Amino acid sequence: MIRIFTAITKYLTLIFMALYTFKCFSYFVAKNKKKRTSNLNKQVFYIFAIHLMCYMKLFLWKHELKFVLFYLSQVFVCVMYMVIFHQCYKNVSRLITNNMVFLLMIGYIMLTRLDFQLAIRQAVMGTGALFATSFIPFILRRLKNIRKWNVFFGVTGLMFL
Repeated sequence: MIRIFTAITKYLTLIFMALYTFKCFSYFVAKNKKKRTSNLNKQVFYIFAIHLMCYMKLFLWKHELKFVLFYLSQVFVCVMYMVIFHQCYKNVSRLITNNMVFLLMIGYIMLTRLDFQLAIRQAVMGTGALFATSFIPFILRRLKNIRKWNVFFGVTGLMFL
């Protein structure tokens, strides 16, 4: 039974990824805002469906509860990020946000399959970076003299290289 489920989800994942990609391109062809919003909502469905199927496969093969808990934490983080990101950046493209969350979740899936401890470490770092960068617009709005700091940012950027 597990082998049948694995085979079915393998093809469903591939089909959902193709549909997700198609919705990325059809977003630009859509004539009205309602159709674009519909495409974006379908993308979100595909993202979470792919994520769920992959973690269901992991759980069925390994039979460890830690995969379910890790899955739920990732879903929580990604949903919260989508909400917070759109609150902070009022005019952000949902298409970019969807693509970012999609790639992040695929990365989580790949790391979890390779090494669970490494995946936890990466998820903690990724989550910290996601939420830290979400609040940059608030900081930039508070700092009125940010244009005068160009030398500071240039030197800091070179130091991080």
